Amino acid sequence: MNTQGIFHGAKGDVPVAFMNKKTIHNYYWGEGFAAISYRMQGGDSMWFILPDEGVEAETLFNSQQVLEFMTPVKKTAESKSLIVNMSIPKFDVEYNTDLSDVLKQMGITDVFDPLKSDMSPVLKGGALPSGYSLYATEVKHGVRVRIDEKGCEGAAYTIIPAAPGASEPPDDEVDFIVDRPFIFAVTDSNGLPIFAGIVNMP
Repeated sequence: MNTQGIFHGAKGDVPVAFMNKKTIHNYYWGEGFAAISYRMQGGDSMWFILPDEGVEAETLFNSQQVLEFMTPVKKTAESKSLIVNMSIPKFDVEYNTDLSDVLKQMGITDVFDPLKSDMSPVLKGGALPSGYSLYATEVKHGVRVRIDEKGCEGAAYTIIPAAPGASEPPDDEVDFIVDRPFIFAVTDSNGLPIFAGIVNMP
């Protein structure tokens, strides 16, 4: 069920649509945060990591415990199976950057030089006509992650939520209201990160 609510963003309060669900989840908590994962078809997981009140998401992003949620290592945070009243905002985040300078700093320079660049292996036919050259003027990288009631979509793949069943509800219940800047991560079936980022404004 969706409801309208207020997200207390980094630049002020904004009205957003929240997706609400009451379900049984492993609820994690550590120093300065709480977290849950949303199971998806194919074995992937989406993590929502919510900073405690007064804790900045950017600071928490570098926390050792939080970084563990984006790697296959054993998680040291406390956890318990609870009835979780989730309220997650719909969001659509996009990040674009120019990697040209980074690649040049790594020593990858010939591809930017029209006199040295050799892209014949990627050309159909293997070569350019005499007098022509092919080289890179810039290298850009872009990532987009969107989540709504239909699922999570990122880059060139789409994964649909799948909620596991439980034989008996736990005794305890907790609210997980994501109404302020938070961290998200999508990990594959091996626990390796596919995407990770901070949502300051949905």
